[in-house]
Amino acid sequence: MVMKKTQRIYFDEAGFTGDNLLDPDQPYFVYAGVAIDENYAEYIHSESISMFQIESQELKGSRLVRYGRGRKAISWILNEIKPHSHIVFVDKKYALCGKLFEYIFEPVLKERSRIFYAINFHKFIATSVYMHSKVDDCYTKNMLIDFTDMMKSMDPSKLDSVLSFLDHMDQSELIGKILTFALCNRKLIENEIETMRKSDSEWLIKFWPLELSVTALHLLLTNWGEEFESLEAYCDYSKPISAAKGFFSVFIQRKDKAYIQFGDGRSSPLIYNLSGPIRTVDSKDFPGIQIADILSSSLLHAITHKSEEFSEEWLCLAEGMTSYPIEPDLSCVDLDQEGAFVNSMVLIELVERSIKGQNLFENMPDFI
Repeated sequence: MVMKKTQRIYFDEAGFTGDNLLDPDQPYFVYAGVAIDENYAEYIHSESISMFQIESQELKGSRLVRYGRGRKAISWILNEIKPHSHIVFVDKKYALCGKLFEYIFEPVLKERSRIFYAINFHKFIATSVYMHSKVDDCYTKNMLIDFTDMMKSMDPSKLDSVLSFLDHMDQSELIGKILTFALCNRKLIENEIETMRKSDSEWLIKFWPLELSVTALHLLLTNWGEEFESLEAYCDYSKPISAAKGFFSVFIQRKDKAYIQFGDGRSSPLIYNLSGPIRTVDSKDFPGIQIADILSSSLLHAITHKSEEFSEEWLCLAEGMTSYPIEPDLSCVDLDQEGAFVNSMVLIELVERSIKGQNLFENMPDFI
């Protein structure tokens, strides 16, 4: 594949609620990137203001969605940028369930975690917890609230509150198994949280352990890194992304490539080449940021107001963009499917070994 030149990319988000992924008024998060140069961004900006008689010189998606000319301007802009746009769409509650795997299972399994990621064990756990929380399972809902509180405070002693829900659950049921696994391995989980809390280098993780924008930005950059030799990243000002500049700095002037391999044969890039540090800027001064804002804001509005005029059109336009959904896949928990059945057996095996104090990894590939 012939890679293209250095490319400037503008990023912005909609639906940001920080570490609160259970906000009932904001259940979704959209992170958008637009790979266009400065001149083209200025052209789109000025043309849309002129053609649709936009009164403000700053384009804000949250304002444009409210009236007819603004919605027409959005449609025109989305058509212009469709070939140059990537999107991350997140169901926040599902993302929180994924974080539960990351902070409950990963500290215990990290020595051989590749075995479990290869069979999508993480998706099985996340989707299972998500589905329980959606079917009026008050204990699972409250358990997620207490898990959120534990992670936001980085207080390992609050694991007690999470584990207390085991008293109300059948240990043979799925959520009961997950909590039993956590109970048996609580020391490893608590040590991991304590280590993160005390670390001087992981400021982002200590203060924003559940937020989504850094993950989304990294995901988009890894995929654009396969298309362009180097990347210039401009982001609307964000506390988490500003805090994560140290993390992103390791990708400056990287010429090497690395990939993670999945069990189904797919691979995903891990490295990209930034031409310089991530720039967090004021959207008023950068038309490209305003265009990324329009993309993220309009799609979030369309997702949450599907019956409104223009929503269907915007969602259809989004289908033509490169997108990375972080949302539940129900086939992951359909026990008539081989993968889900295998993962259910792996969970049972891990719980039984944990109860007996046995090695969690010995002969596990053969078991799978």
